[in-house]
Amino acid sequence: MHLVRHVTLCCCLLLIGCDRDGTAPTSVNTTAMAGGEVLAAGSNCLACHAATASITDRIGRMQAPVLNEVGARMTPDAMRSFLIDPSSIKSHVQMPSMFHGLAPARRDEVVDDLVQYLQSLGGPFEASPRERLPVAIEWGRELYQTTGCVACHEPDGLPYVATRTSLDAMAEFLVDPLHVRPSGRMPDLQLTDAEADAIACFLLRDQVVAETRDPTPGLIMSRYDIILPITPRILSGMEPVEVGVVSNVGLDEINHPDDRFALRFKGMLDVPSAGDWTFELTSDDGSWLFIDDELVIDNGGLHGAIAKEATLALDEGQHAFEVLYFELTVDDELSLAWKAPGGEMTSIPDEAFSADSITFNPPSVGSFRADAKAARRGEASFRTFGCASCHVQGVPAFATPLAGLDPDQGCLAESVPTMVPDYGFDDEQRSLLRNLVSHQELLEVPRSAAATVAHAMSSLNCYACHARDGFGGVDSAVNALFTSEADLGDEGRLPPDLTGVGNKLTLPALHGVLLEGERVRPYMSIRMPEYGSSVRGLSEQLVEADAIPGDEIEPPFSIAAAEVGHRLVGSSGFKCIECHSFGGHESMGEPGPDLADVYERIRPGWLRSLLLDPQAVNPGTRMPAYFATDQPVFPDLLEGDPVRQADAIRSYLSLGASMPLPSGVVVDADSYALEPVDEPILFGVFMDEVSPRTIAVGFPERTHVAWDAQHARMALAWRGDFMNARGTWHQRAGALESPEGEAVLEFPDGPAVAVLASSDDPWPQQPGKSAGILRDADRNPVFRSRQGDLMVEERVQPFLSTGGGVLRRSIRVSSDAQAAGLWFRVGQGEQIEQVGQMQWSIDDMIFVTADAASVREQPGGMELLVPIRMTKSFDGTWSGTVEVEVKW
Repeated sequence: MHLVRHVTLCCCLLLIGCDRDGTAPTSVNTTAMAGGEVLAAGSNCLACHAATASITDRIGRMQAPVLNEVGARMTPDAMRSFLIDPSSIKSHVQMPSMFHGLAPARRDEVVDDLVQYLQSLGGPFEASPRERLPVAIEWGRELYQTTGCVACHEPDGLPYVATRTSLDAMAEFLVDPLHVRPSGRMPDLQLTDAEADAIACFLLRDQVVAETRDPTPGLIMSRYDIILPITPRILSGMEPVEVGVVSNVGLDEINHPDDRFALRFKGMLDVPSAGDWTFELTSDDGSWLFIDDELVIDNGGLHGAIAKEATLALDEGQHAFEVLYFELTVDDELSLAWKAPGGEMTSIPDEAFSADSITFNPPSVGSFRADAKAARRGEASFRTFGCASCHVQGVPAFATPLAGLDPDQGCLAESVPTMVPDYGFDDEQRSLLRNLVSHQELLEVPRSAAATVAHAMSSLNCYACHARDGFGGVDSAVNALFTSEADLGDEGRLPPDLTGVGNKLTLPALHGVLLEGERVRPYMSIRMPEYGSSVRGLSEQLVEADAIPGDEIEPPFSIAAAEVGHRLVGSSGFKCIECHSFGGHESMGEPGPDLADVYERIRPGWLRSLLLDPQAVNPGTRMPAYFATDQPVFPDLLEGDPVRQADAIRSYLSLGASMPLPSGVVVDADSYALEPVDEPILFGVFMDEVSPRTIAVGFPERTHVAWDAQHARMALAWRGDFMNARGTWHQRAGALESPEGEAVLEFPDGPAVAVLASSDDPWPQQPGKSAGILRDADRNPVFRSRQGDLMVEERVQPFLSTGGGVLRRSIRVSSDAQAAGLWFRVGQGEQIEQVGQMQWSIDDMIFVTADAASVREQPGGMELLVPIRMTKSFDGTWSGTVEVEVKW
């Protein structure tokens, strides 16, 4: 890390050591104090020099790399040279020189013992050659240069690592760097195993000798993520998410998602004899076979399992071979067979395929031999020289406490004494730390939130990617390596400016980004890494530093306002959908952040300001300024008031997964997606874990239900996308469908209505009999069933509300005779509590509004029941109704 550069940046932010009003309590240079704190944190000064709790909280004590497995990942020679002179291996290292004053012979003796001890921790180092594909190095180079490594490291890699470690050890480290370096100085880029292996291949490419390239059995497999059906031409321009070697064409060896992926198999095919060979390619969905770069079989397109054949004349020997395949939704299948001249169709044997490979030869351990006695001496030196203070958690500081330090002695002396760590500080750095030691009383004052954020961003090198308050950002030397799949300019490829981000993002959104690895800009090649526990609490500090009072207040919600927002977002309004995806549906143009996530992620005031003046809030954005003129764009909506219209968009977005799709949203990602627009859709389906006779009902409000016609009961409700009809329309045997959306709610088994002779009677499980489905005047379905002598009619109607739709269930029961003890079972769970007037919660996840409801204990849990009181009509029949609202 370029520590000095970011010390300077943090110095410029001032505030550290200032009072809450930003004024310095003394004439001390607060800029120097800021720089000293960052340098002290990066040098881990408090690991050796104990300080008061307030100073320790302010500066921090860093956990140096964990060494309990270091022997397995680092060669003895690399350890030796690093211990003797850490700065000679790599610049900007935080590891001090510990043996600088010793006589060469004594130094070598201590270092050799330490190497013996460190090699005993998980080692000694032993590594075998590893074969990889030549393409892995170039794929690794691309990942290294585009995912964010170059923000902290040189674009051409780290030349010194090839002599220090093995391919397996490097890949294992890259998959989970926080396991070894929990301080976050090497963050986790959330690499897959394949990506980590590829980057390791690039970093250790000097371990490959030119003569080690040989054919290896198998085919090169590349996997891609897709969102639409592809063609060979489209696939040729895509970058893989995984590259590896498989033994044959098929899916068995590949760890792939259920849907929306593509594969390329490439290598050489060994044809045992000349003649006319027939190939059979079977796939669901599309596939293509190329031999000698010529298309042999075109089995492309969206379809079920289809086999296609082709025959061509081939000479004996090696032929260039390639199969492309994609799977969009539902089932997947891929196989390839061949038929020799005059033979039968059989699977192609694994030994017929081959691809070039290269060999990575790990560095030698030289003359090193494990010595238990030397290792014990090394363990003693590890403690004597203070190594454990940084590398072992919980070891107390052993040197002079911070309060007793002489700022001109020890580590800060012009000539550092023997047995004292030598960090190689230059004059500027010594000056910063001396100033810090001389004015420790200023460190007892809690740091302001803004200064805490600046300190964290400097210590973790966040400024290498992000600007904040005019400082930091991507260095011009690597700017061009930050790329994007979307044509959104710098806004779509560079990490966002973090100025005021604590007033932009909600606290849960900040937690998601900093602690849970959430990504909202998947079109960017750069990845926001995870820093582990080192950023815990940073979300709260950002909010405290940036939040503007009042910006957290939600505008008043109304259905009318949400309907206006619905129109403004769509293609007949401000056309937001042209650039923003929506609930996973792709935008009409370039893919901006998903609108369905905005309400949960963005604070109300910041969103309002962005909509009213995008350039003022986000300079350089391509978002158009619809309210830039005095003339309202839509004067008929909310009297043309810009603030009310902006707040109406917020109200619409607050509906969550229940937001009706805006006009213009792309819903035909494949031709089988069902999306209700103007009225409910009724779709008969064999639904998984419900029954073969299920009626799925999709509502434009994007809250949907499933009626189990076989057992005459309401089975499920969910929000978001409705259904994908592909499996049903293709009439595949045993095709079980599931809801496409989210937040699936399961209603209790058994009938919704029952007569109970006493309050202790168990709820009957005998299903009713379906009596058909009607549509009311609003085209909403009415489900009819018979429960003994009772005719039961149930209407369901979703209503829009902040956070998601509310489902209203209306039950009408009629009979020729009065039924006493008639109940409607609303729900069941482990815990049911009344939380307000007519308000009930079920397991803290389902909230029910019902009149006169009561709770009873049953062997299977608790049940929420609502009584149905019947009255006699003029025609002599009896009937009763009940209505409840369910939100989850």
